[in-house]
Amino acid sequence: MTIPSQPLFAGLRDRYRDGRETPETVVDRFLGRIAADRDHEIPLNAFLALRESQARQEAQASSGRWKSGKPLSPLDGIPLAVKDAVNVAGLSTPVGTRFLGKTPEPRDSELVRRLKAAGAIILGKTHMHEFGFGATGINPHGMTARNPYDRRRITGGSSSGSAAAVAAGLVPGAIGTDAGGSVRIPSALCGLTGLKATFGRIPMDGIGALTYTMDHAGPMTRTVQDAIELFEIIATPALNTMPDSARPFTAGIIDGYCTETCAPDVSNSVEVALQLLEKAGVKTVRVQIPSALAMHAAGVVTMGGEAASILETDWEEHRNEFGGDVRLFTAGARKLAAHEYLRAQRIRTLVCAEHAAAFQKADIIITPMTARTAAFIHAKALRRGETDPDLVQALSRFSLPYNLTGLPALTLPAGTDANGLPVGLQLVAPPNEEIRLLSAALYTEKVLADRCPPPPGWLPPWN
Repeated sequence: MTIPSQPLFAGLRDRYRDGRETPETVVDRFLGRIAADRDHEIPLNAFLALRESQARQEAQASSGRWKSGKPLSPLDGIPLAVKDAVNVAGLSTPVGTRFLGKTPEPRDSELVRRLKAAGAIILGKTHMHEFGFGATGINPHGMTARNPYDRRRITGGSSSGSAAAVAAGLVPGAIGTDAGGSVRIPSALCGLTGLKATFGRIPMDGIGALTYTMDHAGPMTRTVQDAIELFEIIATPALNTMPDSARPFTAGIIDGYCTETCAPDVSNSVEVALQLLEKAGVKTVRVQIPSALAMHAAGVVTMGGEAASILETDWEEHRNEFGGDVRLFTAGARKLAAHEYLRAQRIRTLVCAEHAAAFQKADIIITPMTARTAAFIHAKALRRGETDPDLVQALSRFSLPYNLTGLPALTLPAGTDANGLPVGLQLVAPPNEEIRLLSAALYTEKVLADRCPPPPGWLPPWN
């Protein structure tokens, strides 16, 4: 089955408007799919908790609004999921741990409040990597979500359950958070669009953050247009004009940093995608980021130093309850010295200036999203967490730098590897240039249409 040409949210709206579907029937359909997946030989394990009764009540109210021709917004009646780290009133927020979130949250996060005010229906919360401190999505506390393309493989992390749920067609859209790639990595490995906006553009109030200066929240959807619609509701400020896919753009390729260090299948898919874009009128130019090879290391040090500070109380009181991987990462992060953190900030300043210079030559910078496709989940990792440094670096190599810089970045499918697993392509824009980024993404999606089909068994929301 190919990716539907019509964005899923628009398809649902058309059916609500003409009466072919109601939010009630759609919510029931998705809840039925979620329940049916539990009987699979290898369940996806995407959801932590559901709001079944509340979602049905909200769907009934939305159906009434659509019947009277008075929807609250284009998202009225659209079912969504949110990552465990995002507070939802009435549900707990364990943040992927086994010791936090013992009581329900009294209030929604600001992001969820905006979604509910727009009439969106939150079906539930999704599993995540513990504390968001990992790129694989493997959680040894029984919270490991599976990749719908191959349930023996990782989704990527840390927004693992959100990616699995959207990719499998258990919900048409979801929210993740991203401190080092946690929206974009799982989106890439699961064949989705994932958006990390400019730092600070989407509110983090009521969301469990891993860092002070690198954390973001963002949409995870099947199409770019659906991501735009979610962004428009949750961002501050909202878009002042809608992105336009009509014009090609100039893409900057960083010398020595694009496909040179990727697995062959990833390199091939990205190179073919770039060739198709060039044939469609996109101009590619080489740009220089002299500090490119230091970006990832500076991001690791910055994330580690800030995470060690944020997790200090949990470490003192619950370190023996941490999963093995997060305990190892946290112990290492706590050994970072102040001078190492400060040196990383000097690199951050330098890298931001180098990107500003690169954007004088290019509208958008393009990189692979991950250096490899989804890895197999090993039994040992399910028990202890995944600590393979080569795997973690391959997954986060191209994402972490853009948390360090705070630049807006988006991934979308570029193709598949020899096993049919998705390969992601990352687009990056200057600060607060989300319209430029999303316009380029719409154009790219149009050029690369059908290069990454949905996983086996996927169905649209209306089937």
